[in-house]
Amino acid sequence: MSPGNEGDTATASADVEFQYDSDFSEDSTPPDSENDDEIENSEQVIELMSRVPWYCWKAPTIPAGHFIWNCPGCDYAINFLNLTPKDVEPLGPELGKYLRSKKWPSLREEMASHGFGLMVGNHYNWHMHEKGVQLVKKGEKTFVEPWPAGTVVVKRETECV
Repeated sequence: MSPGNEGDTATASADVEFQYDSDFSEDSTPPDSENDDEIENSEQVIELMSRVPWYCWKAPTIPAGHFIWNCPGCDYAINFLNLTPKDVEPLGPELGKYLRSKKWPSLREEMASHGFGLMVGNHYNWHMHEKGVQLVKKGEKTFVEPWPAGTVVVKRETECV
């Protein structure tokens, strides 16, 4: 076949036989995780999920007109009218200073609400780490994984209180 000879090209492509090679085909749907070590055993997933305290699955709330959040799992409280340095530690200096200044109009205000969520999330992480799990966000999904990362999941026969 000579370059530029259209007739030869048309004839040659009619004689080509295509074969399917699965090694070179792309998956029709992408995997949920890029991590090959992801836990795939459903018993392990159920075991990990059972370790997450029930209140960690619920959005924290403070009743209207109140400024104290009480953890449903222990005696820890966050008093927005008397925030401690430990309370605002996970927020960074700017947001921590803003919340401690009490210049926010309400806890529903965007920055105050964001800070509240970060403080409670930090405390909930402490509860989950006690149970050997952590929530990890990957894209739009949240996964339960062992904590510290890389530990092996061992089914507990009894629950310690």
